[in-house]
Amino acid sequence: MEKKRHARILGDELYAEEGNETAISFINQLRGYNVAMGAFKAIAQDICQDGASLKPVLKKYTKRLGRFNENVENSGLSNEQKENLLPKADSFLADAERMTQDLGGSCRKTAGECTIGACCLWDMVYKAVEEITRPE
Repeated sequence: MEKKRHARILGDELYAEEGNETAISFINQLRGYNVAMGAFKAIAQDICQDGASLKPVLKKYTKRLGRFNENVENSGLSNEQKENLLPKADSFLADAERMTQDLGGSCRKTAGECTIGACCLWDMVYKAVEEITRPE
C-alpha cells in the first residue's frame, strides 16, 4: 500500500500506509503529546512559574506517555514504524522529567500570587492532553 504523510513531529515526517488505522491513531496521539509539551513549555515561561501544581500534571503526562510506549511496543506495527514513533515519545518523556526537576517552590496560585482566575492553566492543558491523546 501507498504511504501517506500524516504529521511532522520534532523535525521528522511521519508516514503511515493508507488504511493502517493503528499507525494513524498512534501518530495522531503523538501529535497531541507534541502540542501538550509545547503548551507546558510556554506556560512554564509565563504565569505561575515554579508552581507546584505543574508537577502532578507532568506526572500524569509521563504516565500516559509510558502507556503510549507500551501500546506501541505491543502493537502489530512494523519495526520501522515503531522506530519512528518511540524516539519521539522518549523525547517528550525526557522533556517532562527535566521540567519536573526544574520546578520548585509552592504553588503560586495558593499563595495568592497567580492572576489567572479560578482554574489553573496546568490542569486545563492536561485535560486537553486527555482529549487529544485518548484513543477512540
